[in-house]
Amino acid sequence: MNRGMCGERATNNVDEWVQVEACPVCGADSDSLQPFERVSHDNDATLTYSICAGCGTAFQSPRMSDEALAAYYAGEYRRQVQGEEGPTLKDVHVQGERARNLAHFLTKHLDHLTIHLDIGASTGAFLAETSKRFGCRAIGVEPGVAYRQYAASKGLEIYSDIENLPKEIRGRVDLVSLIHVLEHLPNPIAYLRRLRETWMSEHGWLLLEVPNLFGHMSFELSHLVAFSRDSLLRALWMAGFSSEAVLIHGRPRSRFLKLYIGVLARPGDRAPRSFPAAVDVRKARRRRRSANRIRRWSTRLVPWLVWRPLPPSTAVSELAIAEQPLAHQRADANSLGETTQHEEPCS
Repeated sequence: MNRGMCGERATNNVDEWVQVEACPVCGADSDSLQPFERVSHDNDATLTYSICAGCGTAFQSPRMSDEALAAYYAGEYRRQVQGEEGPTLKDVHVQGERARNLAHFLTKHLDHLTIHLDIGASTGAFLAETSKRFGCRAIGVEPGVAYRQYAASKGLEIYSDIENLPKEIRGRVDLVSLIHVLEHLPNPIAYLRRLRETWMSEHGWLLLEVPNLFGHMSFELSHLVAFSRDSLLRALWMAGFSSEAVLIHGRPRSRFLKLYIGVLARPGDRAPRSFPAAVDVRKARRRRRSANRIRRWSTRLVPWLVWRPLPPSTAVSELAIAEQPLAHQRADANSLGETTQHEEPCS
């Protein structure tokens, strides 16, 4: 990896990069790790991804250290991904559509919610949607100041870090959601286990959505891990969850590309099916290349059929969020939030 380029942009210190010696999902050592893909990032920097032959998870190595990641999300992340620290009209539109799609998915499987906790709440669109549909208490965690301020201006209960959540909801949350968050976590299994053990009720639900390794571009500086359907279901099982429903789709961005994987799960140890002893890495590479070619060529030839139209990437008027009280906000600490996807031709 060209750590000089990426390190200068994201951390200002080339020493703040770490080699990943074991699979971040199954823990397999270097004997099971194989080179997978190198991709150009901004300003000719290169990101290097490996894949685990044991579980099929792709991951960035080297990656930013935990300390560098915290500084990156506190500062440059939003500016680098979408050109603004606060919400843009495009981002608000995409998140609103995504919230409605996911809420519709939920209503097919759930008929009642008491407390919904959304990690990486961003604009708060999903919290607002579940509150409206289920009449539940909707609580969010969002580390980005401008996004937290925007969500708070809508009257949502929003915190800067999971450690600052009210203690009375421990063990009582019946829906935890991480929408475009898991791919940002350096240790996703430990994080999911902690959510299950600390915050979720015994019969609670977990809702995840991540970019699809075999559909979405997936690889960017802030994406430490990339999942296929099988590797995501395996990760959930290893974290102590049984998958109940899977949704592979392109909404709200694409009319037919399978960009995203959504999974609804609950605590349990039922494996979704027998996992193979090893992943065919050459087949995974071919499948990834094929998906990338389909996305690129369809974008060039028939973009109006592939992609749904979006508003411009201009900042939401400061009048919408300026001078609003930061209701329900708490003292600062850094954590990971939701991503705005890089996709072709736009996210």
